Amino acid sequence: MNRIVNGHRENVDPQTKMTTGKEGVGKKRIGASAMATQKKHQRRGETHDLSDYSAGSITKVVLSNFMTYSSVSLTPGPDLNVLIGPNGTGKSSFVCAIALGLNGKTELLGRAKELSEFVKRGETKAVIEITLKRNSVGGDEVDVVKRTLTKAKGGTKAHTSSAWHINGHPANSSDVDALVKGKHHVELGNLTNFLPQDKVASFAGLSEMDKLLTTEQTVNNGELWKLHEELIDKKENIRNDERRLGRLQDDLEQSERSLNTLSADKEKVEKQQEFQTKANEYKMKIPWIRVEKKKFEFSKIKEEYDASKERLRGCLAEQEIAAKPVQELEVLEHKMGKEYGAKRKATMDAEIKERTALTKLKGLGTTHDDKVGKLNSATRKEKDAEKSVARLKNEIRDYTQKMSEIPEVTDMNFDLLRNLKKKHEDVRKKRIPFDVQIDQANAKLRPAEERVRNLESRQLDLDSVRGKKLKALTQAHRGRIDMTIVDREVRDLAKRLGGNKEKKLKGPILCEIECNNQNNQMFLQKHLGLAILSSYVIDSDQELMGAINNLFKQRRWHLNCNNQTDTSAHERGVNFKNEYKAYGISATLDSTFTAPNCVMKTLVALNGVDRAAIADSKVLDAMKCQEMFNAKLGKIGQVYTNKNVFLEVKSRYNSKSMFETEEMRPNKTTLFGAQIDRADMENVKRDLALANSQVKELRQSLDDIDRQSKALKMQESEAYNAYQQEKARLNKPKSDRQKYESRIRSLKASLELQEANTNQSAFREQLKKSITTLAMQRAQQAQTYIAALDALFATRKEQDLAELKYTDTKIRLMHYKNIQAQVEDDVREVSDAHDEITEKKQRSARQYKEAREQAKAEAPLTDELLKKFEDMPDTEDELLREIDHWEGKARAVVCNNPTAMLQYKKYEAERKDLKEKIAALAPTVKGGQEVIEGLKKKWLPQLENVLNDISKAFQENCRAVGIAGEVKIREPEEPDEFSQYALDIYVKFRSGEELHALDKNRQSGGERAVATMLYLISLQNLTKCPFRVVDEINQGMDPKNERKVFKQMVDSASKPTTPQCFLLTPKLLNGLEYNDNVTVLCIFNGYRPGAGLNLQRELQPYTP
Repeated sequence: MNRIVNGHRENVDPQTKMTTGKEGVGKKRIGASAMATQKKHQRRGETHDLSDYSAGSITKVVLSNFMTYSSVSLTPGPDLNVLIGPNGTGKSSFVCAIALGLNGKTELLGRAKELSEFVKRGETKAVIEITLKRNSVGGDEVDVVKRTLTKAKGGTKAHTSSAWHINGHPANSSDVDALVKGKHHVELGNLTNFLPQDKVASFAGLSEMDKLLTTEQTVNNGELWKLHEELIDKKENIRNDERRLGRLQDDLEQSERSLNTLSADKEKVEKQQEFQTKANEYKMKIPWIRVEKKKFEFSKIKEEYDASKERLRGCLAEQEIAAKPVQELEVLEHKMGKEYGAKRKATMDAEIKERTALTKLKGLGTTHDDKVGKLNSATRKEKDAEKSVARLKNEIRDYTQKMSEIPEVTDMNFDLLRNLKKKHEDVRKKRIPFDVQIDQANAKLRPAEERVRNLESRQLDLDSVRGKKLKALTQAHRGRIDMTIVDREVRDLAKRLGGNKEKKLKGPILCEIECNNQNNQMFLQKHLGLAILSSYVIDSDQELMGAINNLFKQRRWHLNCNNQTDTSAHERGVNFKNEYKAYGISATLDSTFTAPNCVMKTLVALNGVDRAAIADSKVLDAMKCQEMFNAKLGKIGQVYTNKNVFLEVKSRYNSKSMFETEEMRPNKTTLFGAQIDRADMENVKRDLALANSQVKELRQSLDDIDRQSKALKMQESEAYNAYQQEKARLNKPKSDRQKYESRIRSLKASLELQEANTNQSAFREQLKKSITTLAMQRAQQAQTYIAALDALFATRKEQDLAELKYTDTKIRLMHYKNIQAQVEDDVREVSDAHDEITEKKQRSARQYKEAREQAKAEAPLTDELLKKFEDMPDTEDELLREIDHWEGKARAVVCNNPTAMLQYKKYEAERKDLKEKIAALAPTVKGGQEVIEGLKKKWLPQLENVLNDISKAFQENCRAVGIAGEVKIREPEEPDEFSQYALDIYVKFRSGEELHALDKNRQSGGERAVATMLYLISLQNLTKCPFRVVDEINQGMDPKNERKVFKQMVDSASKPTTPQCFLLTPKLLNGLEYNDNVTVLCIFNGYRPGAGLNLQRELQPYTP
């Protein structure tokens, strides 16, 4: 005997018939020959045949990656199955598997709510497979229900899918419910049939009414429960009908009283209505007069429509005629185009061959000319070499003669030379410290002068409006960019580039704008923003723009420079219209300031200052602004007020527009209204005066040092010249001799080279042979080139002919397309006119129809009404005068209660309606009560008989364990209050006390468990449920009660009518009594100590 664990087959101990693997279920049928209990089924060895199982019984459970199990199978017996194992080994996992595998809800288990919690940790898929016996009369047919739980990617708890299979075929949860509930009568939601571990206390805690309903659901296939529910529903319906009948009778009495009160004013109202009816009759003719007028208008428009339709038909025929030559010429054009393309390709190939031949011919010519040039050069070189040899020999002879004539120096006074050198060095040593002092003085003077220049520039900036604005921009950039330095470097760059580029530079834009109104300054700053106000504009100079942008990039200044190439003058306020004044708009934004034309053009292009406007917040609000945008008065799409900014945002994908409103918040930094910082101005003046005094002192010191240094330099120069003159006098003979010797050596080397060039005859003969060969090759290549040229001319001629044909076809096609386009324009024009007259006709027909329908609704024509119309006037004005006459007479009738007739008719109609409703509802109430009495006679006796049987079985089961018990039905004070019928379970565990109802607050947990288990056993003979599950019902029992309850379960399992039962417990007492109807299933999950014990001997019946 073996089993599968985690995909591997493991051995089973043949002595104990229990698994010795790591996880799984061991099974042993334990018999006792000494027991006299009758066997329910005859087993064959360790197992039962499938025929021993009743319909709906569980024959096998297979789990994969479910809760604590990787892979395990369970084969229960047909009667009582005891699943035993320590806590945490996975007993309740089988209960969960049975519930979920048969489409039970997670709420039944009292455990996790999400299906993902039942998939083994670390796995993504779990499988439950439950096998149910199909029928109870022989055979081995089974139904296999398989459920696969799959976690979603990412492990989301709320997204775990279920896949169902029945007997290997895909199914859904409805199919499973039809099989489990409909066919096998399995009710997992009934606690008397399915009692998991976490719901044991729930049964005792049920109210007496719920206990009765739960019991009714269990016995007789739930028929009593259905009758009970039907009685409750019908009683509630009858009660509602009785209340409704009473209200109707009260309303009828009230209506009778109201009619008696209103009868006095009825006659006056009837007289008034008579006059009003006459006036209404005249009113009824007016709609029909209007109908005739609409009918006449429709007939006129229909005549125009018919004429337009004929014109359109003619135009469409002309369009069809014009399209025919276009289609034919398009085909011909395509054909001519292909022919022209082929000829052009042939010409291109011929051109390639011609260019190749020409290139080769030119190459041969170049090589030939090069060889000829080398030949001439060799001849010239030989003649020049002979002349050079004679010249060089003469020069060598002359220099040798000069060197022999050099005189010797007789006066060699070296002391004078040394004294002159020493004098020069002494003066030089005195001068060098003064050079160091000059460098040090210049090093101090340069920073001081630079500081003076910066302070002077700073003072100018503070004194000017431009400086104020540059300072305001620097503050707005929070010190990241110093706009004063930026402006100075940009303008220096423009000066260096030259070419009048400084005049083309405009910016920053803030410095170019002149705006004196404070509100307009706020609107401009809001609209343009800091980036635009800090940018520069170039008046049509691409080079200057590129240079400035490169400067910005190198210095990492996040600024922009734009090149404006449009030199046309900007017209201010061109988008403003007088219609805008009605909405409080006074001007467009480009009219509120002045700026150079290129700056204005840039702001219009980039920021749309000509499409933004300013308005009075007292006149323009959000609703009125949206109305203005919807009116489409012009191009203005943004409006500024002191309170809000209104924008019209157009969609990129269609013509729709959206309206947005923003609050007008004050700017954090006011750029236009920057003020002079007086303290900063005083500091700059003080620093400038101090820097000027320092520069003056440094320049005076530098001048003194420079005068001394210049005097020493003059002395040094005089001493050095005297030294060099004396040195030259002493070294002249020697230097002249060295110069002549060097010249002679150079001339001799040149002589050797020229003598080698005097013999070039062999080289010239070789060049002549090469020139002859190249001349022959050139002649052959010239013939090849002429042939290629002839072929090129021929292909070009064919190409030109094909191009002429192709061009002629295109011209003809264009001509006919123009004719077709003109015809299509005529068709569109006639079609648009036809559509307009069609729409006009449809509108007229619709108006005629609406007028007719309105007339029918207001004054339906009858023979009597037509006869009355004959005596009435035929014009609307005359009818209106008659109506005024009769309505005046109606108003002359005085009635203190003008609504009396309406109220009278209302109450009269209410009285009639109430009488009809009472007449219809009274038999329903009476008949419903009779139906209830019939159902009650059918339900209550059956319920009493069933509860008597349950009570007898419960008494016997209680007596067998040494306690007393009784089951009673509790009827309410009102016999027809069917929702108040209850079931009382009375138990007594000790002598000397009275029977008490089973209650979670009175009995202990063990006592409730004993009573609950005995009550469930008492229901077994009355239920059609194929199996029952009870999880750890014995946990709270003492050993004595546990033995007694277990014996009752064994005895009950031995009866032929008892369904299959599963009892789960972490332990069993030693010496419990078993028989062949009991299957003990031992749960092992993990390492099992004592694997070699003889468990069969240990599980033998207890003998005192």
